This record gives sequence, C-alpha cells and structure tokens, in this order.
Amino acid sequence: MFFYFKILIMKNFFIIIISLFFLSFQTYNKSYEDFEPISVNLEEIDFGNVYENEIDSVELIFSAIENVEIENVFFETYGEKAFFISENSFYLEANETKNIWVKFSPKHNIYHNSEMLIIAHNSSDEYYSLSVDLRGQGKYSNSYYNNTENKSEQELKETLNNIISSGYQSHGYNQSRDEMYMIIDNKKVNGQGANQNTIECVYTGRLAVGYTSRSNLYSNHDINCEHTFPQSLFNENLPMRSDIHHLFPTDVSANGIRSSYPFHAVSNPTWEEGGSKQGSNMFEPRDEQKGATARAMLYFVNRYENYNNFIYAQESSLKNWNNDFPPTEIEKIRNNDIYDFQNNRNPYVDYPQLANRITSFASNSVENENYSLVFSVDTVFIEMCDRIYNISIVNNGNQTINLSYLDNDLQLLFVENGEEFYALGEKIIEVGEVINLKMYSFCPVKNETFIGNINFETNIPNQTNISIPVKFGDFPGSSPKYLSFNSPSIYPNPAKNEISIKFNDENQNKFSVNIYDIFGKKVKNLEDLYDEEITKISIDDLKNGIYFVKILSEDFIYASKILKN
Repeated sequence: MFFYFKILIMKNFFIIIISLFFLSFQTYNKSYEDFEPISVNLEEIDFGNVYENEIDSVELIFSAIENVEIENVFFETYGEKAFFISENSFYLEANETKNIWVKFSPKHNIYHNSEMLIIAHNSSDEYYSLSVDLRGQGKYSNSYYNNTENKSEQELKETLNNIISSGYQSHGYNQSRDEMYMIIDNKKVNGQGANQNTIECVYTGRLAVGYTSRSNLYSNHDINCEHTFPQSLFNENLPMRSDIHHLFPTDVSANGIRSSYPFHAVSNPTWEEGGSKQGSNMFEPRDEQKGATARAMLYFVNRYENYNNFIYAQESSLKNWNNDFPPTEIEKIRNNDIYDFQNNRNPYVDYPQLANRITSFASNSVENENYSLVFSVDTVFIEMCDRIYNISIVNNGNQTINLSYLDNDLQLLFVENGEEFYALGEKIIEVGEVINLKMYSFCPVKNETFIGNINFETNIPNQTNISIPVKFGDFPGSSPKYLSFNSPSIYPNPAKNEISIKFNDENQNKFSVNIYDIFGKKVKNLEDLYDEEITKISIDDLKNGIYFVKILSEDFIYASKILKN
C-alpha cells in the first residue's frame, strides 16, 4: 500500500515538496521493489547532445500491478522545462503497460541534470511515487556562440563580450545612419514589401514614405536617429555612437520626449502616442518595440560598459521585456543585416534566453544562492504500522545541500542497505539529484494518536534545523505489533553507567535490546533477555552523547532516546 501527499511550502526562497510512498514490511533484506505497485524500465536517461531546435526522445515503459492514475512532474531550468512528455497524466489498469516518450528539447547550451518524479494513486486515493534521473547536453546550432557552452554569469558575459567585439567593423556615424535608413530599416529594401522607400518610427508607428536620402528623411519627414543607450552618457564617442545594434529610426518629437530617460513601465503618463508613454522621468516604448529596446540595451552594456550605471534601475524591466516580447522575424532579419554591415551580432536577438543566465548586467554577475529542497508533504500521516516509508528528496536549487543528524522522536527506524538505524549520518544531495530515505514504522501505544517529528540539520542559511511533522493514528492491518497500554520505562535519563528497563505489563517475556549512536551505528546488541522486575544494562563502555534504545519482542517494538553523561 502506498500513500502520497502534495503540498508546497514557500519560505523566502526555500521550497519544500516531499515524495512519499510506503511498502508492506516483511524483512529488512527483502527486495523492496517487489512491493511497488508501479515501476518503470529505466532509472536514468542520458540524451547526449541535443541542439536547441531539435527534440530528442527516449521510450519509458510504465507497468502497474493495480489500477492507478499517474502524474509526471518535471522541473525548470532557467524558468523553462527542458524535459517533458506529451501526457503529463494518464490511467493504467492492473497488469497493464504503457510506453511514453520522454523528450528533451533544451533552450540553453548547458549540461542539464534533473529528475522526473512519477506520482501515482489508486481508487482508494492511496499515493506513491518514484523518480527517473534525466541528463542531456544542450547545444546551439549557431557556431558563433560555441564558446558560450556551459557558461553563465560573469564568465558568460565576458565570453559574449569577446565574441561580439572580435572582428567588429566600426563605421562613421553618417555611414551607419545611411545604412540603417536606406537599407536595413527601409521597408522597400529589407523584404517588408513597400513599393517606395518607407521607414517606421519605432516609438509611435508613424510611417515616413517616399524619402530619398538621410537628409531628406530628416528635413521633409521629421525622422532622426534614436540612441537607445543615450549618446550623451558616452560623450558621443565612436564606436558606440555608430553601432546600429542600438540605433533606431524615430519621430523627431518622440525622440526628444524620450530624451535620456531610463526605460520602465509608466503608470501616469504625461505624454502618450502610438502606445509609447513618458512620465515620472521614465519612458515606456510601445509593445511592438519593448523587446527590441531591451535587447539593444543588454547588448550595449555587454559590448561596451554600463556608463553612469545607467542600466541599474531598469535592468529588471528590460529582462522582463526580453522574455515577454521575443524577437520577431523582422528583428532577426535586422540582426543578420547588421552583421553583414559591421560584422557582429546581438546575442540576445539570436538567443534571448542567454540573458536569464546572467544575474547582473549592471555589475559583476554572481549567481544568487538558491537552496531548494523538494519533498511532497508538510506533514506525514501514518495510518498503517509495520510499513516501509520512502521519502524522496530532490535538490532543485543550485547549491549542494547537506543533511545531517537525521533522527526522530517517534516509533520510526531508518532502513539503509537492508539494515536498520534509529538515526543516520550525513547525506549529501548534489544539484539536480535525489536521495531516498526509507523508514520503517513500528506501532505506538494501542489506540493512541499522537504527533512527532522527523528531524535533521542542514547547511541551508536560516534553515539549519528542519522538522517534518508525522502524525500517527488509526492503525488498520493484519496482526499489528501494538504495545501494551503502558510503555516500558527506561531510566535514569540522563544516565551515567547503566540504564534500567521496567515493564509495566506483567505478561512480558523474552525481548532484545539494540542501542544506536547519533549517527545510526548500532553500538550494543543484547539478545534473549527475559523480563525481570527491573532489567539493568551497562552503558559504561559508551562515550558521552545521545543514544537511541530499541526494545523488541514478539509482541511489540519500542524505542526511546537517552543521554549518557
């Protein structure tokens, strides 16, 4: 029988999701996979090299031994899912198999390492889950960006700067404007189908039709050149002034109204035309230009520098516009035409997603630490005794996470490699990886309902101690090993040289005692003990510290924590 809960907890940037299922408990050395109502034929899938304009797929076979509904969960890389399937949910009947194609279509030329969580439940709303490790190397088809592979942050910025600076051909300001007005943005020449020379103001949408030259365009049609990054901030110096990647044709009046204001959403405009707005010392381009403006600004700062720290206050808005308004075919053609003229490209037109791998364009770029653990419940409800519970914990952040001193104040034992432990030592979860914690539940006092915790320490800032609440109660099932109504007493606690065990049930007979240290290692094992009024056990040979005492008999299992000092 399996059980699953799905609850999301947001604590600042710390996210918890727990994937839980439980299996009928027989003996510790039995293969637990024998009890899984659902299985898949692969534990991991490595797609190898896949380009951004391709989709690769691998067949995954699902098998069920009972009727189940299945939901598949994938995780995002820089805000997008690189791994996916066509059916995120489907139904399987008992003894049925289903072939599903798991697909990999990367947006980034980086190595992808993630997990596929498979969550299933039956008609009784019993849930269970398992995971498949997913890997693949994203590639970019444009060889111009080969050196950016597997890079991010400042390293990526510097690599892009080298790429777009190398071989750059600087032209005079007049020559660049002539190229822009007469060829690159001329709708008669650039493939947009105009019958005569036609150019469009990027801010207002006004068309200038029938111009004959740059000077004619200015004098007769009131069109001039917008420097998206204000030229006053770099003293009108070359090559910045003539770099067409940030130059656009604009209405003279609209250009003056934009002035040198930063770009941002304008709530209360004092000027508005064609969808563009100005107010509160900010300028908002119309939707048709927002993406191009953002990519021009990101290019300029990456190619040159952040003069006067101009981009700092508007960087967030520009990144949002870059994502929300992707490059149009016209913008892509413009990028190609500029490359033909000045021999460099705007990377954020070719691959706008590159900007998501750079935290800061305004200064030295360092990735923010993101500690993201993925479980599936905030509280575990245990309704069956004598069961193995598996908690899958996924590291969905960008930092290695250490879990240590895993213990609990409940009737639970951790099971690892077929052996039982009351506590476990350090567990390391690498980025994109998963660990599984198996726990055996033996029963609490008969008819009692109570709440306890699974506890562990982490290296997560401000989250060094984490507890997962566990609630016991209402134990159905065959022949459960209930304790008698009164639990045995273990004293003194703290203890120095020995502990005493006193049973409150006169019918108790043979039993055994196991003692574990804080790291889960069994340090003492006493078999075939017989109930006396008081049973004394020496702990004189143990070092000072916390220990866990487990008492077992044919009728019950009981555990308690003690301190030796």
